[in-house]
Amino acid sequence: LLAFSGQYLIRILVSVWYGFDGVSDFYGATNVLNLFMVPLMCSGGLVLSILARHKEFGSLSHKAKTQYMVLLVGSTIGLPVALFLAGPLVLRIMFKEFAATAMEPLHIVLWAAPFAGLTFLVRPFVLKFGKTRSVPIINGVSLVAHLLPCVLLIPSYGVVGASWSFVIGKVVTALLWCFPAL
Repeated sequence: LLAFSGQYLIRILVSVWYGFDGVSDFYGATNVLNLFMVPLMCSGGLVLSILARHKEFGSLSHKAKTQYMVLLVGSTIGLPVALFLAGPLVLRIMFKEFAATAMEPLHIVLWAAPFAGLTFLVRPFVLKFGKTRSVPIINGVSLVAHLLPCVLLIPSYGVVGASWSFVIGKVVTALLWCFPAL
């Protein structure tokens, strides 16, 4: 839920201080990121369904763990590279009217890509093998990690502050999901 609600909350806060032009720029940047994230979103669901038949992490085969690590490393490196190379073109195609002003937020949001990918691929393991009580704690801290930087950065830095708030929220969220997985 917080994977997407954070960016919607940021959009609301940007509209309060900077109107809908700022929201459009942030919207364009985050939607390009989301487009590139679709394969990982699907992979996270697929991983969870594959894990359903296992009772503990140790029951996974060495081959399965190796394949997963290749997917994890490949996505946290490959996704940002693909976004860096193709993201500006995709932004110009999808959002012609405001692509020029959305380019700076896109370059900032790019830094969230490896952490968002990490979250999508680590979360299934925490959901399957972690303690259930850790999930609401992760979600609550993640919400604060998305909102607090918004309140501190958006009034002074506008869409650039919103973009950095988005990145900070994704970094904290990824670290929170990784912590119970260790």
